[in-house]
Amino acid sequence: MVGPGREPSEVDPGVLDAVRAMQRRAFEIAVSWRAGASQKPDPPALDRLAEIAARTLVSSTGPHPTADGSPRSAILNFSVQ
Repeated sequence: MVGPGREPSEVDPGVLDAVRAMQRRAFEIAVSWRAGASQKPDPPALDRLAEIAARTLVSSTGPHPTADGSPRSAILNFSVQ
């Protein structure tokens, strides 16, 4: 809304207020999610991969790629049918 090429004075004040309220609410919701984020699924998700019935694209991110056949990649390739 406001940034390079557009000053606050160029945007309807009502729209700016609505966007502020919307963004504030989004932050409040995100903070509330963190409160329950420490719960782990039971049974662990890794033990339930074979239950996936839909065509699935598995993507892994992190410091160590798994496409090279690392154990985690092998588990995913074997478990997701």
